[in-house]
Amino acid sequence: MLVIIARPNTKKGNLEFINATTANSIIMRSHLKFSALLFVFAGILGMSVSKKVEIFPKATNSFAVVQLFTSQGCSSCPKADDLLGEIKQDKSLDNVYVLSYHVDYWNRLGWEDPFSSKKNTDLQNKYSAQFKNEEVFTPQAVINGKVEFIGSDSSKMRDAIKNAKSAASLNEVIFSKVDLRENEVRVHYVVNGDVDDKQIVMNLVLDSRSTKINKGENNGKTLKNINIVIQDFALPLMKNEGIVVINIPDLVTASDKLSVIGFVQKSDLSITGASSINVN
Repeated sequence: MLVIIARPNTKKGNLEFINATTANSIIMRSHLKFSALLFVFAGILGMSVSKKVEIFPKATNSFAVVQLFTSQGCSSCPKADDLLGEIKQDKSLDNVYVLSYHVDYWNRLGWEDPFSSKKNTDLQNKYSAQFKNEEVFTPQAVINGKVEFIGSDSSKMRDAIKNAKSAASLNEVIFSKVDLRENEVRVHYVVNGDVDDKQIVMNLVLDSRSTKINKGENNGKTLKNINIVIQDFALPLMKNEGIVVINIPDLVTASDKLSVIGFVQKSDLSITGASSINVN
């Protein structure tokens, strides 16, 4: 069947008649032009979506290391110790590693904290110098080696953890193997990412211990401490993997639960990655 279609002829100023074959060709070209426009428009939309993803990247492998400087001889510390326990038990806070460092300068008031050490006090002094504090205090919380505040302040604690976890980890710490021997723990580790000017710090951690206090500011109280650092070892990262041997102190009993919490730290004391592994 012959189909005749009329279209304006702009050159002649009147109508031009064409057959069906020519008409189909014209319709096809129009369809292709419209499809091309749709494709370009969709591409523009696609680029806009991609750009938004780049502007708002999602943090991966985020973490927070909470270091609490505390003492059984300090009357202000039990509240901070309890808060640390709450943070540890909070199932919504993944990849949050809490550590309790007992300092020794409160021992002068009569109660000698069995978990205290000069080494912990020296570490706190390093942070104090980094933060340009005029003096040390307890309870003091330090998050990822970057911010510090009074360790019993729940609001600041949770805000600081949230802020720390908004950034991606610069180093991934993997514990490939842990060996528990009679008097020592051997930890095999791998660190992914740049390790220049960094060290790995391994902390042997006692899960919890309750202590009856009979002297000092907390006289008469029974205090529960959690994730107590009972031994730690720092090793410069000359390469991305290795083995650290940590001695087990005599205060550990057969029923105690132990773990190792390790983190990568720069010379400015900022922490760039962390992980943990159970020992027993």
